[in-house]
Amino acid sequence: VALILQCLQLMFGDTRRMVAYDRAAAFCKRLCTFALHYPAHGAIAILASVRHMLEKQATLRQMLDTDHPVSGVYLPAVDDPEHCFALSSTLWELSMFFRHFHPFLRQYALDVAKLSDDSELEKHSPLAYLTAFDASEGGFNPPIVAPEPHPLEKVLAKEQRKSKERVHFVRPSLEYPTSEFLLNTAASVPEIVGNIQAESVSSVLVGHFNASREYRLQKLAHQLSMMRQQWEIIQQTRHKWIEEQRSTKASTTSRASNKSKRSG
Repeated sequence: VALILQCLQLMFGDTRRMVAYDRAAAFCKRLCTFALHYPAHGAIAILASVRHMLEKQATLRQMLDTDHPVSGVYLPAVDDPEHCFALSSTLWELSMFFRHFHPFLRQYALDVAKLSDDSELEKHSPLAYLTAFDASEGGFNPPIVAPEPHPLEKVLAKEQRKSKERVHFVRPSLEYPTSEFLLNTAASVPEIVGNIQAESVSSVLVGHFNASREYRLQKLAHQLSMMRQQWEIIQQTRHKWIEEQRSTKASTTSRASNKSKRSG
């Protein structure tokens, strides 16, 4: 971005030389389009260059008006900037920054769109903006403001202070049992687990899997029978339709032959 800004400064920064307004308008339009794809610091620097061009050439300010007269259709794919009819378009890209997360970029885009001289923002060069708002090494300019405390935080803090006055310790019932039922259950668990035999477990599992397999086979057989019935219904309907077509054709042929005999 810095190299692009330096080239723009050499091209449009000299006040003694005036670039053709068609070419300048094409650069303004392309720069606003490029700014949409750059980070915040690059977009601010690019908009600073666009603002400088708008202030230098009054003809370009009609691109800020949506009702200005046009003499063609903007052609962004044309290589020659003087023949792309950039003055027939508007700088609508500025409106995309009106809701940007960066507060300075949001306000700066509004100032460029209004092009007012009574702006509260300080004017700097595009390279200065690029350096000042660069967040690639950490940090954020302007610093992020901490959010205001929620109104319910005071209520929660007050409730916490009240709860500290009444401290209750809840102990796990299994670690410190107080019920005879829990004591008897905890003592009988190892005996129950030890009495389980592997053969009985395997027999139960085999029976479960056999029952599951039988259920799947029955379900599959039912689906096949339903499909067979549907296929028979389709075949019957098809044969019936063929017979109707044949009878219709035969009746039509007989009528035509009778008509020809009568005419003869």
